[in-house]
Amino acid sequence: MKFKVIILILVVTAFGLIKPISTQNADSCINVSNIEEKKSFKGFIKQRPMTKLSFQADGKISFLPYKKGDFVRKGEVIARLDGVLYKIKKEKFILNDEVNYNIITAPYDGYIEEINKPLNSYAKKNECVISLFPTNKTQAETLVEAQYINKINLREKAEIEYGNSIYEAKIADIVKSDDNYLIELELDDLYKELREGTNIKVKLSFN
Repeated sequence: MKFKVIILILVVTAFGLIKPISTQNADSCINVSNIEEKKSFKGFIKQRPMTKLSFQADGKISFLPYKKGDFVRKGEVIARLDGVLYKIKKEKFILNDEVNYNIITAPYDGYIEEINKPLNSYAKKNECVISLFPTNKTQAETLVEAQYINKINLREKAEIEYGNSIYEAKIADIVKSDDNYLIELELDDLYKELREGTNIKVKLSFN
């Protein structure tokens, strides 16, 4: 009987020393689907489409309340000539269509890049008075293979590499181009060192 009690004590002690193998905490597990993959693509800095605005008549500028860098809305009157309101009637079949020759209106939402003729100066017909850009930020483009397109979303962050510098950007548009996709990017500012046509590297992240 004493021998049985000793065996029982040894068995219980052995079980006490053995610890069950626990599963890893969910937070410490590696989720393969969340691993971020980065890939570099060749790209370039886009040319900003500038519009030069002018009057269709000669005269003294009496209205120009803007300065360089100001934002204007499409259709907004940017500048006006003093004096007579110039109008022109087109061909007879559109007689009611009249054009004001003494005002400049914004053709689209944009930013004033340059004012070539200031307020109270004399402007000639077709002389550039204001230069307008649709954006005041640096833009870039890169071409991506179709196999990656399902991993790319609008407004996602990207990186632009030029020399030893890295610039933050966002994906502004995705356009199909033959068998590939053209990715248009917009940086957070206008960087003078990133000239139009400059070759760059575009780093995109995939989950």
